[in-house]
Amino acid sequence: MPETHSTHRYLLWLGLLVAALVVSGLVFNRKLFQQPAPVVEQQPAELYVPPPKPEDYVSAQKGFQYLVSYTASGFAPNALSVKKGETVRFTNNTSAPLQLTLAGTEPPILDRGEYFEYTFATSGSFDYSDGNNAGTVTVN
Repeated sequence: MPETHSTHRYLLWLGLLVAALVVSGLVFNRKLFQQPAPVVEQQPAELYVPPPKPEDYVSAQKGFQYLVSYTASGFAPNALSVKKGETVRFTNNTSAPLQLTLAGTEPPILDRGEYFEYTFATSGSFDYSDGNNAGTVTVN
């Protein structure tokens, strides 16, 4: 068997090393420049809450029987008759805050679009006011 020259052996190893580097470089570059798949966050089924439907808003309002609207002209209506156990909603339909006073309650200051509901549990006459305009709820 002919004797292999040491330079020939080194060139053979060098060629194999270069080939290995080229192959690994191709694999590495493919992974490096490959576009990653978009991450889509999915909520688990038990955390998904569907958007509310119109009937959800109605049930959330707890059902009021009468509406008193506060406008630039004052309260409308300014006199109201209800039955014991019925609920009246007082709504601020002005751009200014409404400091509503209602006998026997401590309602909050109502900003534009906010409301206060009160269920009348006893018979009698209950006055409401903003300091300038007034009205009365009569409960039978």
